[in-house]
Amino acid sequence: MQPVKNVELAPNDVKLLSLKGFTVGDALNSGSFACVCKATYKNVPAAVKVIDLEKTSDDYRLKFLPRELYTMKKLKHDYLIEIIDIFVIGNRVLVFMELADGGDFLDLLQKTKELSESDARRYYMQFGDALRYMHEIGFAHRDIKCENILLNKAHTTAKLTDYGFTRSCFERRSGMRQLSDTYCGSTAYVAPEVLQSTPYNPMISDVWSMGIVLYVLVQASLPFSDRDTKKLLRDQLERDYKFVKNVTKQCKDVIAAHLNPNPSTRASMLDIFQYEWFASHRKRSTDDDDD
Repeated sequence: MQPVKNVELAPNDVKLLSLKGFTVGDALNSGSFACVCKATYKNVPAAVKVIDLEKTSDDYRLKFLPRELYTMKKLKHDYLIEIIDIFVIGNRVLVFMELADGGDFLDLLQKTKELSESDARRYYMQFGDALRYMHEIGFAHRDIKCENILLNKAHTTAKLTDYGFTRSCFERRSGMRQLSDTYCGSTAYVAPEVLQSTPYNPMISDVWSMGIVLYVLVQASLPFSDRDTKKLLRDQLERDYKFVKNVTKQCKDVIAAHLNPNPSTRASMLDIFQYEWFASHRKRSTDDDDD
């Protein structure tokens, strides 16, 4: 593995950011055209995503990046990673955001193995409510996976992040619903209709991906192998997955509602929260409030 390189900024750019209250620190991780670095905003720890435009494709610069930046400014929710500010400096875009210093769910599962149902439910009700909010205002995430859900250091909150494939599901002028035809997301998490390359409702496809995440949290493994895409699709359509770790019927029912291969009858995020698995948690919360 190659070492992660720190971002080098010109002195004038460092000074400009400093006047706005921002500093850029050491790199945390990097990809093909972007890296995430430590940062501060008014001396408070933060993070910054640095996108190198020279390394991106024309399609990304003209289509996906403007959509991502628009989405970042539009979305506000307690369990979405907060965007503090966005700067364009030379051939780079710097997105300063809230720091989630507890890693992602894959990091957590490497330490704990599977989570208890109560812990998985508590986390799901956080990042799941964030997705419900996104759908409510007309946005689909389209890249939900364990790596895109970040934890705070105390592991008490789980927040959805990475809006690179997020898009509005309604045409701005007419208000008509728009289907997606772009293959988005990680193969192990995408819904069968996405694998089949047919126009799809991205909100309903998000629900499938949420089901994969929930399964991973309580089983510490994926429900379907993504080594062979044809077999993956066949297993998805035939609901060919098993529970190795012991979970309740209520948990199995809510996962099955997510992993319904028929998008026309798959549950929405509003439907999901009506399942008994969540009702028992809500009742306990109400009882606690009454004490």
